[in-house]
Amino acid sequence: MNFRRSIGKKNINFIDLLNKVRDCSISLEEIEYFNKRYDPFFTPNMEDFVIMLTSNNYLANDENRKRLNNLPYGSHFSELKLQETLEKIDIQLMPY
Repeated sequence: MNFRRSIGKKNINFIDLLNKVRDCSISLEEIEYFNKRYDPFFTPNMEDFVIMLTSNNYLANDENRKRLNNLPYGSHFSELKLQETLEKIDIQLMPY
């Protein structure tokens, strides 16, 4: 994931730090920047957009589950039947 595109140019330093976390190239001084801003008592409102850095997928999945459970509508499931094998599908032509 590249954070630069999704967040915008106004927070370029913060975006660079996030990318360094992602690719494990962050320095001790940069980690201190995050530590200064860390608030162990912060609880975001469900409608707020926040970026959550976690040490493992369990914590991320737990937060995702909480937010999904607070949506004002239920899940919708569809069934798809493939007529061709996955090897024949040209992935590059699929929209993202």
